[in-house]
Amino acid sequence: SAKAGHPPMDETPLHTIFAFLPRFPAHPAIQYTSCLVISRYAEWLAGAGAAYLASLLTFVDATVTMSATRHDYHDWQVPTAVAAALRGLCLDCWAHVGRDLMQYYGQLQASDALDVEDQVILLEGICKGVSVGDPHLIVPALEALVAPIAQRMNGILTAASSTAAPPSAGGILKDLLRLMCIFDHTSSSSNGQQQHPLVALSEQLFPLFQQTLHVFGSNFDVVERCCRCFKRMLRLPAMVVMVPTLSQMLVQSYAAVPQSSYLYCANQIVKNFASSASSNDLIPVLDHLFTQLSHTTFTVLSQSLVDHPDIVEEYFYLVERYVRSLPGLTVPLLPSILQTTVEAWVTSQGQQLTRTLLGGVMGHLSPSRVDADYGSCAGVLVCLTQVPGATLREWVQAALTGTGTAGLFAVLDATGRVAPEDKAAFVQNLVTAADEAAFRRAVRQFSKLCRQRAVVV
Repeated sequence: SAKAGHPPMDETPLHTIFAFLPRFPAHPAIQYTSCLVISRYAEWLAGAGAAYLASLLTFVDATVTMSATRHDYHDWQVPTAVAAALRGLCLDCWAHVGRDLMQYYGQLQASDALDVEDQVILLEGICKGVSVGDPHLIVPALEALVAPIAQRMNGILTAASSTAAPPSAGGILKDLLRLMCIFDHTSSSSNGQQQHPLVALSEQLFPLFQQTLHVFGSNFDVVERCCRCFKRMLRLPAMVVMVPTLSQMLVQSYAAVPQSSYLYCANQIVKNFASSASSNDLIPVLDHLFTQLSHTTFTVLSQSLVDHPDIVEEYFYLVERYVRSLPGLTVPLLPSILQTTVEAWVTSQGQQLTRTLLGGVMGHLSPSRVDADYGSCAGVLVCLTQVPGATLREWVQAALTGTGTAGLFAVLDATGRVAPEDKAAFVQNLVTAADEAAFRRAVRQFSKLCRQRAVVV
C-alpha cells in the first residue's frame, strides 16, 4: 500500500487493543465482541501481533470456562464467537499455535465444554490448518482427530448390541458431525504415498459405518449423516477404489430399511464416477446398484404411493442422473424395471391413479421445487425423449388411442372429441421437445385443447 501512495497503517491501536483485551470486563457483550476482534485480525496476529497469541489463548480458555456456568453467555452466543476466533487463529496462525489448538480441541471434545456445533467450527479450522501445514504430518494429525471419535462410536455400538432397549443416537450423531467436518475440510494430495490419506482413513472407518447403519439403520438422522460423510468422501477421485464396497453396502442397507438418503448417496456415486466407469470396470457395479435400488424402491412404493414422498423424489433424481450419465446402461433396463410395477399400480389403484396422473399433467397438482431441474416425472420423460424417443412415441400413442378397461388412458376422450390429427401433433411435440420447457408447453397446449373440447377426466 505504501508503493501505491498510501501511508503505512498505524498499528498502535491494534497493539493497544490486544494488550488490554484479556483484561476487559467479563460481560457477555464485551466477550462476544472481543472474540470477533480476534477472528477479524487473526492475520495481523500471525505477524506483527504474534506476541499476543499466548495471552489470547488464555483469554479464550477463560471465556469457555465462564460460558459453561453463565446462561447469559449463551444468550449472547459467546461460545460460537469463541469457536470462530479459534478457527480464525487456525487459518492464519497455524505455524504459531497449531499444535496448541490441536491439544485444546481434544480437551474440548473430551469435556464437551462447547456444544458439538461450536466444536466443529474449531475443527473446521484445524482441518484447514493441517491441510496447509507440513504434508508429512497430515496422516498423524488425522489419526489424532479420528481416534477418539472411533473409540466413542465403538463403545456406543458395543453397548447397543448388548441390550434390548433402543439405543440412544445422540452420541453417534455428534461424532458423525465431526467426521463430516473432517472429510469436508481436509484437503491433501498423495505426496508420493502409496495411498491417499483420506482414502486410507475411509477404509479404516468403513467397518464402523457398516456397524452404525446396522444398529441405527431405522434412525433417519443417523443414516442421513452417514450418507453425507460418504458424499464428502466421494468428491475425491482417488476414492474410486471404495465404490464397489460402498455400492454393495448401500444396496444391503436400503433393502433392510429403505431410506431416501441411500438413493441420494447412489446419485453421488454416479455423479462423480460415471464418466470414468468404463476405464475403472465400474459398469457392472453401477448396473447392479441401479437394478437393486430400483427393485427395492418399487417394492416399497407398490405398498403405498403417498407415504414415501422423499423416496419418490430421490429415486427420480437418481433415474435422471443415470439416464444422463449412463444412457447405454440405463435405458435397456427401464422397461423390465418399470413394467411389472406399473401394471401392479394400475391393477391396485385403478381409476384413482389415472385421475391423479392426468390431474398432474393438466396442472391441477401444485408444482414441485424439483420440476425445474429434471427431478420430476416430467423431467425423466424429457430425458427419455432425448434418448429413446421412438419408445416414448409408441407409449403415448398407445395411451391416447387405447380402448377398454386395460388402457391406462381409456377414460380420456371416450367420445372422440379430440381429433386424431390433434393427438398426433401432441405426440410429435412431445418427442421433439428440446428441453423441459418445450415439453411442458406441449402438455399445457394439449390440456387446454381437451378443456375446450369438454373432455373431462
